[in-house]
Amino acid sequence: MNKRYYILSVCISLLGCMFFYKKTYAQETLPVVIINQLRGSESCCDSGDPDMFTKLNSHAQIKDLPLAWAIRFDVLNDKTQVEKIKTSGEQTLGILLEITPKLALASGVKYKGKINGEDWYAARNAFLIGYTQAERKHLLDTVFEIFKKRFNRYPEFTVAWMIDSWSLDYIHKNFGVNIHEITKEQYETDDYTLYGGIFNIPYYASILHPLIPSTDTSQVMIFRQTISDIEESYGSYQSFYTSQPNDYLSRKLGNFNYFTKLIDQARSQADGNKFALLGLENSKEWVSNKDEFIKQLDYVYEQKHQGNLKTYSPLEYYNTVSRQARATGQYHYLKSPEFPKQGVFWFFGERYRILLERRGDKIILSDLRIFTNQSDRYTNVSVSTNRAYWVIPYLLDSSQQYTVVKESRDIYRGNPVRRDNSVDRFGIELSPNSITGLDIQEGKIILKNETAEIILDPEKITVKSQTSPRLSQPISLSFSDILTANTEQYYLFKRHPRFFIRPEKDKHQLFLGWENIKLQQVVMASVINRENEWLIVPNIDLKQEEIDSLAVIFQPDFSTYGFDKQISTFYWHNTEAIAGRSSARLYIDPRNIFERPVPIKNLKITSTDPEILINPSQDPEVSMEEFFIDFSASNSAQSTLTVSTSGNPVLSQSINFYIDCRREFWICITNWKQFQGYLRIIIRDKTQIVLSLVYLWKDKFVDLINNLFNQVFQLRI
Repeated sequence: MNKRYYILSVCISLLGCMFFYKKTYAQETLPVVIINQLRGSESCCDSGDPDMFTKLNSHAQIKDLPLAWAIRFDVLNDKTQVEKIKTSGEQTLGILLEITPKLALASGVKYKGKINGEDWYAARNAFLIGYTQAERKHLLDTVFEIFKKRFNRYPEFTVAWMIDSWSLDYIHKNFGVNIHEITKEQYETDDYTLYGGIFNIPYYASILHPLIPSTDTSQVMIFRQTISDIEESYGSYQSFYTSQPNDYLSRKLGNFNYFTKLIDQARSQADGNKFALLGLENSKEWVSNKDEFIKQLDYVYEQKHQGNLKTYSPLEYYNTVSRQARATGQYHYLKSPEFPKQGVFWFFGERYRILLERRGDKIILSDLRIFTNQSDRYTNVSVSTNRAYWVIPYLLDSSQQYTVVKESRDIYRGNPVRRDNSVDRFGIELSPNSITGLDIQEGKIILKNETAEIILDPEKITVKSQTSPRLSQPISLSFSDILTANTEQYYLFKRHPRFFIRPEKDKHQLFLGWENIKLQQVVMASVINRENEWLIVPNIDLKQEEIDSLAVIFQPDFSTYGFDKQISTFYWHNTEAIAGRSSARLYIDPRNIFERPVPIKNLKITSTDPEILINPSQDPEVSMEEFFIDFSASNSAQSTLTVSTSGNPVLSQSINFYIDCRREFWICITNWKQFQGYLRIIIRDKTQIVLSLVYLWKDKFVDLINNLFNQVFQLRI
């Protein structure tokens, strides 16, 4: 009897251990969350197609997936759409926090954009960050209470591609929101930049900054929009490399095979790092790519029933997976399947983020960000320009710190971030010899070969090697060389202030960072040498004022470096036009001394002819991008225009308007100068149309020739 009892108790214990292990640690399948964004009929602001909700909820397989819907204010105000949602069975619902003119009106808040919506997408117009805290409160109270009135509950989650930390904390404490979705990593792809955070893995947000992770599991959990390609998305200005069909199909990266590749990439990650967020907006993204998106969801359904993945609603994921898989870990990582032999390795620690790349035989540290206690600048201040920025402070950002080695294709030229083959990206060569081993341990990660080790832990990077790590081009010096020389080194990267390396030989230490506007050195990391050991230690003690002093790279819309006429571009598209029919146009690309975009303060244009009408495409005071100014006249005129900023002349130009000979034929017959000007403009415009068509079709023509050549070559073989 005792023996039987013993055997039975052992079996029960083993089963209990197996259950506990599986529940707490094992994550055999890929968790997938699907969040779609529903916009309504408010035509000003990228209105949505209601067909998306209907079609997905009537699809034989897709309707059984736990689809989540983030709905905008104009959907809440549409009785037909609300009734459709309520009668379609139990739905997982959230709020899409985009500000539209009607939401602003209902909240008693002045809408920041133009009522016709032509600039609605600007960060200062569409997001809460463009409004004061008092205005944010009115906007949030209005949309949440209307949501509750429509559905008798508050939403399970929220979505806004950017949201300030004050608003995030407000909806968390007042409406019980624990999950919020922001957009993917991107640099000036849209009018909002999010660069340097954790991606592809949910995380708890710091109460001070939504893009900085926290170990406090009582804070809001952040999802990042879509699956980003861990090997290709970094430094891709166009954001082609994601699982969204509108991204990868527009770049012709392939077809559905690229999507399955990204699913496999997410599935290949270690337990605790597996995650996939899918979804689409019901605007033009849905209209143009609905068949591809339905195909994606069909694939998810099939893979789910094969046991290769498991789908969750946002709240299910938060409740059943998040706390066991995320709260206890000191770090997370994403890696290419063959790394360290090839590919990349992303490390997300409590205090820093790094990117390791295999280039040839070398392991290169090419991105190093510091997770500090910095504050979100939009917490207390409204964004004042059309662009908003979250850029996590960095010592290294090889997508911006690079040297152009050859002329690139048009698709890359002028982009603010790059990783194409025409540039040499800066970095630190951690090992001169091939790293072949990767050992994942509790609290640290070790990359090694027979003679060296690279150790990643939550606080630092340690390189154990007889050979010193080396800074790549354009510096091309080892840490050991710099310590031996014992002389401060300064380097200039395009669009950046001076990069410095300050050795302290007697302490066997280097300090690296950036020089601010006052020529003070802001240390981003230190390097400590201990015989054959090199420690790279991120400076987590960065002060807020130090970060703010480097706003030119970390927060460009707050930079004190203003417009520089020598660096900026002023280009006359034409200085002659036909009165009452066309315009003279001046293009302006305003830049500061670091060639970064800035608004132009106190721009003034005077004309010697008061009949000349002046129409800028954007407000120069808030525009951080190129814009144009059109000049028009109803009658023939000649005027000298003077452009000045803050009272200082920038340029002067004469423009001419000629009579439209189609309407004033007899005047043109008797006035040779007017007829000559009219004819010159017509010929110019027709020529430009022809040249534009040639440029548009040249790539297709080249592809056609190449295909013909390849076919002939294959036939000959």
